[in-house]
Amino acid sequence: MTNAPILHDPTLFSVWAEVDPKNLRDAAQHLGDVMPLPLPQIYQLVKQAASQGRKVQLTSTRPYRDALKLTGELPNGFIEGTAVVAEETADPIVSAWCVKHHCYFSHGCSVCEGDYL
Repeated sequence: MTNAPILHDPTLFSVWAEVDPKNLRDAAQHLGDVMPLPLPQIYQLVKQAASQGRKVQLTSTRPYRDALKLTGELPNGFIEGTAVVAEETADPIVSAWCVKHHCYFSHGCSVCEGDYL
């Protein structure tokens, strides 16, 4: 047996943004391409998020720098300037915010800790 460190999966990130209430169709189409949900359920999710001004998850399983880049390249159907990065285990509605790295986290910022891709 060796004294090698225990390997674990580094943290990956997701991108969240607010739905454009004037462009629900494009938002639903984008989410339909990335979510394994029936289309009627996606339309319901989009409509509810837009009416509440709530963010929805656009992408997941991204390295930190890729997620940051995507916040400036939102697909049609989402409001520019509302995108945020969150660790995969974090939800922008209830998670803490790292001011230094501009991301939401659930148990300490993985970027601060150096445990991320």
